[in-house]
Amino acid sequence: MLPATTQAAEWAADEVPEDQDIALALTVARLWRRLGEQRTWQPLENLEALAPLGESDPPAALQDRLHLLSPPDDLPPLIIAGTIARDWQDGGLPARSQSDFASAKAGRRDRLSLAGIFLAACIWRAHGDNALPLWSAPVQRLHRLALQPRRGWLALFLDAVAEAAQQAGQELARLQRAEALAAGLTRTAARACRKPRHWRCVGR
Repeated sequence: MLPATTQAAEWAADEVPEDQDIALALTVARLWRRLGEQRTWQPLENLEALAPLGESDPPAALQDRLHLLSPPDDLPPLIIAGTIARDWQDGGLPARSQSDFASAKAGRRDRLSLAGIFLAACIWRAHGDNALPLWSAPVQRLHRLALQPRRGWLALFLDAVAEAAQQAGQELARLQRAEALAAGLTRTAARACRKPRHWRCVGR
């Protein structure tokens, strides 16, 4: 995840990430792991755990920010998640929110921010779905998504999610074929070992 986002942001090769960026990356990695391992965890119901994503703001401010950026609830969950990911930390917030969130970095175009994408995954989970299939998309597509202006970003996000889901499905099918092949080999070896005793079983 990190190489895709850092390269997409066009960091200079000799630029060293700041300590707070490293701390945020480690925090989000731990949260991603918890989200993946604990299927019943609903992060949006426990905003204290997500406090590091709010740029040192209290959980109540994090909730207010989510509410402000959220589109109407009658939209599809993936559209809501993508909108949060797009607007979370890119400096392109609607005019009504500029005064409310002075801590937002003006002019920043981090449209694939770690915090924003994780919160999008939390919203996706809250609507009863599992993992948000984004990071399985090709790196080139993630690069383009990170650099895409606000206009047109959501369409590219949906394309990336669709392609990531397709690739994840293909990888799952490949693993299932490998599992079936391994099971077949195991059955073949078991039958070989059940031959008459005067036949020598390989491995014994």
